Amino acid sequence: MTIQVSLRDLWNRRISSTMRRNSTPKTKSLRAARGGTRKSSQRGGMERSPPMLSANLTQSHRFRFIASSNIAAVTIQSADLIRVAGMMAVSTSQLNPINQVVRLKRVEIWAPTATSNVASTASVEWPGAGFNPSREFSDTSINVSEPAHVVAKPPIDALAQFWQAAGQAMFILTCPAGSVVDVTLQFIQLDGTASASSIAVTGATQGAIYYGYLDGDTTHLLTPVSLSSIF
Repeated sequence: MTIQVSLRDLWNRRISSTMRRNSTPKTKSLRAARGGTRKSSQRGGMERSPPMLSANLTQSHRFRFIASSNIAAVTIQSADLIRVAGMMAVSTSQLNPINQVVRLKRVEIWAPTATSNVASTASVEWPGAGFNPSREFSDTSINVSEPAHVVAKPPIDALAQFWQAAGQAMFILTCPAGSVVDVTLQFIQLDGTASASSIAVTGATQGAIYYGYLDGDTTHLLTPVSLSSIF
């Protein structure tokens, strides 16, 4: 049997099909008409939930010091580094650190050039503990135009590699007078807790911020560069 379809019939069928599709609202259109919204999508560029964050204020800074005298195997404590990162004068006679813990990232030393018949040596030693042996990194210059230069990062298992509160030996420093010592630190500010390593001073301005000496608040041999300090 032969079925003949005219061009007019085909055209009418196409128009009818198009009208039926247009007369049926899509799900998205129905959802919009009812005031609904699509679920958030992380990949589709839509709104998403607030991201996670670290609430504690964490900072990193490179501090510089100049040795006013020969430094012979001086142990730098975690409390010294916490004070290095800033203290507030709560009175004219007391400074309280503004950070609670510290982590050491790098120590860099430039020792003065050698003089006639006298070598110049600088070193950083990472103290050992338990199965972690002590390790020392040093450089010696016998050149009158080139300084000894040491760049030392804490080994992966050194205690200085981890966050430390007051009470931990971080590294042992040796360098001649006139050396420039850079220390890069990470530190976390206090959050509603009292400082555990305040120090006594004389003549501070209440509310002012001061920065500690690298070797602590008693010997004062490693002076902070371009930062206010009072001892």
